[in-house]
Amino acid sequence: RTNVIGHRGNPSQAPENTILGTKTAYSNGANAVENDVYLAADGVVMVMHDETLDRTTNGTGKVVNLTSTQIKKYVVDYYSGTAAQAIPTLEDYFKEIKGKDHQKLVIEMKHPPNASLAKGVADLIKKYDIMDQVVIISFIQNNLVDMSQQLPGVPVGWLTWQNLDETNPVYSTYEVMENVQTYNCVCNPGSSGWGTAVIQELAYRGVTLWPWTINKQAQF
Repeated sequence: RTNVIGHRGNPSQAPENTILGTKTAYSNGANAVENDVYLAADGVVMVMHDETLDRTTNGTGKVVNLTSTQIKKYVVDYYSGTAAQAIPTLEDYFKEIKGKDHQKLVIEMKHPPNASLAKGVADLIKKYDIMDQVVIISFIQNNLVDMSQQLPGVPVGWLTWQNLDETNPVYSTYEVMENVQTYNCVCNPGSSGWGTAVIQELAYRGVTLWPWTINKQAQF
């Protein structure tokens, strides 16, 4: 099956990393939505792409240095044509999608390696009994290790800028397999520089690819 995943929701029509953006993505045909998380200073898992509030909200400061109460005083207001939206927590997302089996959530752990973030995410997954609706991804391998230790069996994906070189599929396959087998994960590569040969080599070995970000039919 080919998944259609809304990157940060549906940012061409609604503010990124908001509940409205998520609803818009699902209503437009996505069966999963990707969002980003950090751990606020009081241990609440917040949904935000950047490490600071500066770009997308009317606030300033690093997410990790602010409490969730401080963060929630601000709103996501950068997107013209749409009313300002609340800055959500990961728990807000779980409340929204729980029980809607056709809706999945791909959670990118942006936060620097921190076992407390993995515990916070894992505790929420357990609380809402929602493991069958989530996938955890990160560029930071330690985050994947921490998450797997907190919640064995949760699906995880290794994000990478690594160029999967179509001219040398054997080498690319080796590089991917080294990480996939080490971290027991799928591969989430940037979408440039690879094609049929690499995909086939990995498919033969049972590796699924979750490339990002493909926005045009021709590129797909």
